Amino acid sequence: AAGSAGQVGPVLDELKPDAARVLRALHSGLGVMPSYAEQLSEADMRALAAFVSHSTGGAPLAR
Repeated sequence: AAGSAGQVGPVLDELKPDAARVLRALHSGLGVMPSYAEQLSEADMRALAAFVSHSTGGAPLAR
């Protein structure tokens, strides 16, 4: 957005993060990305991690 101070993140299609890595980033934050543990439920974070990893060709979460 115009005037924003945000940064562009990694190219996930190249990184192909597995779902466990995405889930860790959602829980703890990574680099400039904050943790979302207070904003999202565990189920929502797991669903988001699965979506991101599936969309980019990464490995799914182990059951």
